[in-house]
Amino acid sequence: MAWTDLPGRALQNNLDLFVQFVPGGPSAKWLGNQDLPNSLKIPDPDNNIEVIRVDQPLAGEYLIQIAAFNLLQPGQDVAVVVAGNLTSPLTPVP
Repeated sequence: MAWTDLPGRALQNNLDLFVQFVPGGPSAKWLGNQDLPNSLKIPDPDNNIEVIRVDQPLAGEYLIQIAAFNLLQPGQDVAVVVAGNLTSPLTPVP
């Protein structure tokens, strides 16, 4: 996930990325940037790019959530990229 932040000395708008494996229950949840060195395993308040890598994902449904905190301007645009061996029952848009 990535977004363009307002200019400033630190992050102005804070968005957090979460992914949960639905059949896995609450314990199967990942935070954006939780694998960074010295991570405290809390939502990342310092970066406008957040990554979650699931090395051996199980088949099933995943819930992707983005939470917005401290938005100085409403209407924050965000880009989310999902990659892998994916299938979907949805019909692609031409």
